[in-house]
Amino acid sequence: MTIKLGDFFPKKSVDEPTLELDDPRWATLEGGYKGTLYDASIALKKLELADNKQAVSLIYQELWNELHHQGDVGLASYYSVPHLVRIALT
Repeated sequence: MTIKLGDFFPKKSVDEPTLELDDPRWATLEGGYKGTLYDASIALKKLELADNKQAVSLIYQELWNELHHQGDVGLASYYSVPHLVRIALT
């Protein structure tokens, strides 16, 4: 039996949309704490508007604590990534 690396990946692409920060579905997503909802859009909006290093640091710490807990992540963690990249590049 021959196993190819491609056998482990889906044959069709996954078309999951990103969530805009004003989308109400953020409130229904889990962060890094299993079974606990975390609306990351609130902190991400604050991060967009942060104008000093101290504010950025506090918001980043909140996001890290809520989106990544002892190696666990949830859907809010994944949906936050594109926004974190976008904010970092602006």
